[in-house]
Amino acid sequence: DDVFVWKLGDQGSTATPAVDHVTDFGVTSGGTLGKDTLDLSELLSGHTDANDLTQYLHISGGTGADAGKTIINVSTDGDVANSHNQQIVIDNVDLTAGHGSDQAALIQSLINDGKLKVDHS
Repeated sequence: DDVFVWKLGDQGSTATPAVDHVTDFGVTSGGTLGKDTLDLSELLSGHTDANDLTQYLHISGGTGADAGKTIINVSTDGDVANSHNQQIVIDNVDLTAGHGSDQAALIQSLINDGKLKVDHS
């Protein structure tokens, strides 16, 4: 099981966001998700409520050339609707499948499933 960690200062700027690709996010040979985790707790320090986190995170399934991927835009300033300073692309896994467009429910599901860590505990 892998933990992919982003530290405060790893992010870029809104003009030039940092873009990171995760190419081996825990898909088992049977196609189910393993126990890998994205640790954004330092980037999102103090923000643990899924509704609040919708100001900092936008998670979408890729389309076109990015189909089958998950794209996570992160705004450490809490203005993800207008800009982001970190983008995480998870290749070969769409974590949004079956979650519809409700960002808070998707974020809470990822937290509950241990796929997303947003606090230091």
